[in-house]
Amino acid sequence: MQSNRIKRLISKYLSLVGSKLNVVGQNIQAAIFKLGAKLRKIPKKAFIIGSYVLVIIFLSGFILFRFDYSTNTPEAQEYTEESQVIDMQEIFDELEEREEESSLDNEVEKTLDIEEEKKTLDGEADEVSTEKKDEKESEKVASPEEMPESIWPIEGEIITSHEELYQVNNQHRFHDGIDIKAPKGTDIVAAWDGQIDKVKENTTYGLKLSVSGEGYSYSYGNLESVKVNEGQEVNQGDVIATVGTSAVLDAAEGSYLHFSVSIKDDAIDPERVLLDDSH
Repeated sequence: MQSNRIKRLISKYLSLVGSKLNVVGQNIQAAIFKLGAKLRKIPKKAFIIGSYVLVIIFLSGFILFRFDYSTNTPEAQEYTEESQVIDMQEIFDELEEREEESSLDNEVEKTLDIEEEKKTLDGEADEVSTEKKDEKESEKVASPEEMPESIWPIEGEIITSHEELYQVNNQHRFHDGIDIKAPKGTDIVAAWDGQIDKVKENTTYGLKLSVSGEGYSYSYGNLESVKVNEGQEVNQGDVIATVGTSAVLDAAEGSYLHFSVSIKDDAIDPERVLLDDSH
């Protein structure tokens, strides 16, 4: 009895549900028909445009949803953090490189400035040196008339003149300088201030010394002894040698002083630059 009752209830419920679903279905079908009627009234061009808009809206929503999902995952967040760390490190490295480049540029500029300043100073020093050299050159003797006041190296008779022709071993020569007769051992003094240039011996003049001045030089030959050293500064009137007989091929013989003078390496007659009253 009980089971028959339940069956009747279920059958009645199903009939009710079926009738309700039938009504709903009819309503849905009517709505679809109405929608289709309205859609048919829409122009074809507007319908196509609307379809495209719906598709675009749908796709945009799908893409945004996927992007938001992918960026919210733990792996994506970890990758983003690592990227940020890498980017910051790259920035720091780039800043350091720029700072180093800037420092190198500054060093290069300083070096160039120093080199430029050095060139300027060198140029100024060269100019000063050239001016001093020119001044010194201008102070040098250039002619016999510019020779400083002199004294005779010894007193005695001139026995051989400058450019006098003489014969030695069947050869004729012009005499360079003058020969002044004097006893052996006679002191010889410096005719001008100067510096002892060379002290040497040769066959022609024997023991010989030369003295350098400002643009001029003079030499003594046929010496017995020399009382100064090469490079020594001497003053006019200082005793620097003694008369001897060491010359072999000179014009004169015996004890005498061979005396020669040059201006800019050109030999001149010593009598042109010696004071007459000092002899």
